[in-house]
Amino acid sequence: MNKFLFYLALAISAAPVLAQQPAKSPAGKAPAASAAAPAVSPELAQKREARKAEIEHWLTRYDGYELKDGKFACRSPRIPAISKDNAEITAVGEKVTAWQHCYNAFVDNLNKQEPPEQRIPKDVFELMTPAEREQAIARIKSVKSEIGLTASVKAKTIMADYDAWRAATEAWVDEHNKTTKQIQEQNRGDYELRRNNGVPKTEK
Repeated sequence: MNKFLFYLALAISAAPVLAQQPAKSPAGKAPAASAAAPAVSPELAQKREARKAEIEHWLTRYDGYELKDGKFACRSPRIPAISKDNAEITAVGEKVTAWQHCYNAFVDNLNKQEPPEQRIPKDVFELMTPAEREQAIARIKSVKSEIGLTASVKAKTIMADYDAWRAATEAWVDEHNKTTKQIQEQNRGDYELRRNNGVPKTEK
């Protein structure tokens, strides 16, 4: 099996943007009207209150579960230090191959170039303020990047274990086959000697 190729491209999350401090008004003058917060209609305020938990989810609690759940929840294969029989060697190879296919699908899905806001339900996104939308998008990018980084580190550990297992197993198989061949040649020589009544064939 060819060595696994890591091609995970991690997205770089945007740095949080600090809100600008309101400009100080000259002494004795009230702030300009344009600096006031935009008014929210009673109807919109009511809708925001009803969906408050959903809005808050995308602002502070989103964890990217859909990126690492179900068919993308790749179970790590159990890789022993060494295998000494064909059945186990085959089983380990099959498990690692299955994990590789799962991991590649996970990477392909993670690398989809789709706008982060598409993960937010449209009706919830429309209820957010501009600042909330920026915060939600920044969180989605950050979570996505963290998921990719965590998966990449785990994948490298799995492949390091696999490479160590393969090297140890191949060395043992080579030595075992060499020893087996020597025994077979020795047994064949003993058989020839007995068949010739104890006289080496070259001396008969």
